[in-house]
Amino acid sequence: MQRHRILNIKYKNRKENMLKNNLLKFKIICLLLLSLFSTSSFSQWDLVAQDLITEWDSQVSEELLDYSLIAAEFDEELVCMAKNIYFEAGNQPLSGKIAVGLVTLNRTMSGQFPNTICDVIYQAEYYKNYRGVDVPLRNQCQFSWFCDGKADNPTDSYTWLQSLGVAEEILDYSLIDITEGALWYHADYVNPNWSNYLQRIVTIENHIFYK
Repeated sequence: MQRHRILNIKYKNRKENMLKNNLLKFKIICLLLLSLFSTSSFSQWDLVAQDLITEWDSQVSEELLDYSLIAAEFDEELVCMAKNIYFEAGNQPLSGKIAVGLVTLNRTMSGQFPNTICDVIYQAEYYKNYRGVDVPLRNQCQFSWFCDGKADNPTDSYTWLQSLGVAEEILDYSLIDITEGALWYHADYVNPNWSNYLQRIVTIENHIFYK
């Protein structure tokens, strides 16, 4: 049985939201064109357009927040997978995102790593900070974004939604494993020592995969 289809229940009024966003974009374009023909260097049209842009940004941010909350409520593993895809391959085309997600999934079934998505991603050496909270040691985790000392909240809404979509397809086992069972990878601009002891499988975008 497939996992919850988060993408399909994202909004009950998805078409209405899309029409609203498209209408806002159309208004913004029209107003900016009007401003080009205005005799004033900063006309009333600029002000109205700026207000509409702010409204559009607000809508996108609200939708992103709603989507994240809905996804988290229904499936924590989905959010964990999507975060890993976002931070590890957010700047890559679709194949690069899929490959990173598949390695994460492969690890849960390998017997060499934890058997849940979230535990695989957050596997690290921890210490207690001054507040008594367990935090990962810098550069002592499986995926560098989790222990680089930076915030772990997605900020690019488009990439985050892409990552959620890819994560859902991977967790539904609906994609062919283009990594051929790979359990490790690294960027093609580094050469870690551990790679010398593994079997190189394939290069996808700027990541080299091993098992």
